[in-house]
Amino acid sequence: MKEKIFLYNPNHSEHPGYRDEQEKPWDTPERAFRIVEELLIDNADSRNWNIVTELHPETLLAIEDVHSEDMIRAIGEASKAANNCIPSTTEFDIDKDIGTSDIYPGTFEESLLSAECALLGLDELLNYNTRLAIAINRPPGHHAGKNFYHGFCYFNNAAIVANQISRIRKKSAIIDFDIHHGDGTQDIVKGRDDIMYNSLHADPSVVMPHTGFPEDHNLYENINNYPLPIGISSSDYLATFEKMLERVRQFSPDYLIIDAGFDGHMDEYQDLPPLTMLQNDDYKRMGQMLKKIGVPTLVLLAGGYNQDVTPKAFSSFIDGLSDNTEQVEIVTSDKLI
Repeated sequence: MKEKIFLYNPNHSEHPGYRDEQEKPWDTPERAFRIVEELLIDNADSRNWNIVTELHPETLLAIEDVHSEDMIRAIGEASKAANNCIPSTTEFDIDKDIGTSDIYPGTFEESLLSAECALLGLDELLNYNTRLAIAINRPPGHHAGKNFYHGFCYFNNAAIVANQISRIRKKSAIIDFDIHHGDGTQDIVKGRDDIMYNSLHADPSVVMPHTGFPEDHNLYENINNYPLPIGISSSDYLATFEKMLERVRQFSPDYLIIDAGFDGHMDEYQDLPPLTMLQNDDYKRMGQMLKKIGVPTLVLLAGGYNQDVTPKAFSSFIDGLSDNTEQVEIVTSDKLI
């Protein structure tokens, strides 16, 4: 039995991601590079890293199970039409005027490989008795719905994996603690009795995408939204997190899928008041709380774009979820980045 495995596509920089008008980096390659460097400090055994560079045909089939054929085709065609200076967009990008999900020549392939990382992580849990799989994958996915995408996302990795788990007649719980509600994930899985979606996010009346209200549970029993007041204390956040986990335990999932976003860290936004007061130790505590559920777990990278903050927060969360293992062969960062 393997305690944990990391999955990473070192070629993700073919999708350059989004910088705002002030050239502030958001979902850019540098973010994932920095996360990998941080993780290697305590997780340098090469046997625990799966470097993902090839796409299996089954991955596209799994994507087609949850996204419309028209949207998938449009993203592929836009990626072919784009050039490095003038990105493309499609009618399915609901925030196309903002540019957060512009499409570049490498966007389609790297989005497929992002899903590939997630699915290979699931394969580790299903077929190799691995307890914890961690995909450092980009682009992320929770703002991609059946027939729309936005917010740095194109294909919904969490929903794709959950749907594959359903195919083997098992149940999964998606836990999303990105500071923004996963409107795409909710759109795909709402009404399912074999998938539970749980989201802790900032007050949707204030923060995009302005979805994710508690009342959604009245329409879909498998949807549990926990909107949080701006500036919530870490103790109140953790209390809400535990309340959410109690519902998860009652659901008795066979697998957990974590959309791990660190844009709620108190130091994420240097020029704005913090959305929560969470610090690295709080993310470690969240990992420990999740580990106690005691089922195989897949972690996916969601938000968190401060390159000085997210790598350490992500590493703290993984520390909480896992035990340190003996380091044998060292993987140097130049092999991965």
